[in-house]
Amino acid sequence: MSFWIANTIVVCYFDVDLDYDYEKTKRTMNRIGTVAEKYFNINETSPDFKHAPVRFAVADEVTNGDFLERFSLERESEDDDPLIVIHNAYNHTKHAPTQEEQYMKNMKFEDYLESVVDRYLNGTLPPYLRSQTPPAKQTHPINTVVASTIDPIIMDESKDVLLYLTAEKDCPECEVIQKWLDEIAVTIASEKNMKMIKIDITKNDLDRKLFPNQRHPKLYMLPGGKKPEEAICFPFLRDMNLRSIKGFMGHYAVKSFQQCSAPKKTESVDDLMKTAEKPKKDEL
Repeated sequence: MSFWIANTIVVCYFDVDLDYDYEKTKRTMNRIGTVAEKYFNINETSPDFKHAPVRFAVADEVTNGDFLERFSLERESEDDDPLIVIHNAYNHTKHAPTQEEQYMKNMKFEDYLESVVDRYLNGTLPPYLRSQTPPAKQTHPINTVVASTIDPIIMDESKDVLLYLTAEKDCPECEVIQKWLDEIAVTIASEKNMKMIKIDITKNDLDRKLFPNQRHPKLYMLPGGKKPEEAICFPFLRDMNLRSIKGFMGHYAVKSFQQCSAPKKTESVDDLMKTAEKPKKDEL
């Protein structure tokens, strides 16, 4: 498996100071540029290289401190300088060097940087995802998951999964939708093949290839059987209500609600929203 993706950019974060520490900054930039040249003219059609093009950049660590803190990408050691973070359209990937790798980074930075990029492109350096600590106990009708525990649940082919992206704080809309989902969860408590879960998307990162839109509040369906490459998203927040959520679940469910009448397969998701006032699958 490869994490190859177009628009990959390797950013080296350090104290970029072209006024008072020009020589050190220029020296670091030249070392990064030496590695960048090796990838600049390489593309997916090159016969001697199977990876996508990669671009490099430098950024001031202090100026971008809020961004790094928001995504928990700060350096884990003062010796890890510059901090290397690989960004693409879906995820952020940082690499915290081991003691042996730190020695290599200090002595042969160009070789170290090139090895990190190659490991990323070969799929052996997975993206970094923030994750809360898993809850010790589930006390809610809808189970709370975190980034580190979600994969086995959403990839279970024996179940349909409804995932709710929410925020614990400062989200009045989330509270309203939560009440609707709680009501549905109680109604279908005996339905073992439907899993309803929620995650605080402000404190956890998900794979953006599977969940491209991670704004909250958001509902995603992952039907049973072979999981889709991209989860099915509830189209518009303005159309969300108790009946339309039931319609959304009933329309895409594959493994659950087998005792109910089959839903009417609408021609488009827009049609589904238009007919959402008529709950599918006998109101679930």
